[in-house]
Amino acid sequence: MKHNPFVSNSDPNRQLQKEFGERLRKLRKKAGLSADKLAEKVGTYQSRISLIENGEEKAYLTISDYHKYAEALNVTVS
Repeated sequence: MKHNPFVSNSDPNRQLQKEFGERLRKLRKKAGLSADKLAEKVGTYQSRISLIENGEEKAYLTISDYHKYAEALNVTVS
């Protein structure tokens, strides 16, 4: 990943993205799903799952996205 001088590593939103990505990966693995299978269940691409799990800044998520992932992983959004 290229370093973006305009995005601080201490940015709270950036930290939340990283934490969400780590949690998503753990839940996906616990559910026994590959990134490809999760992508299929939520209607996206495996590369997007990878971006999200790695906390990449370009992997923006909407509230609707969070609900899709929660449903696919059989968990609640909270």
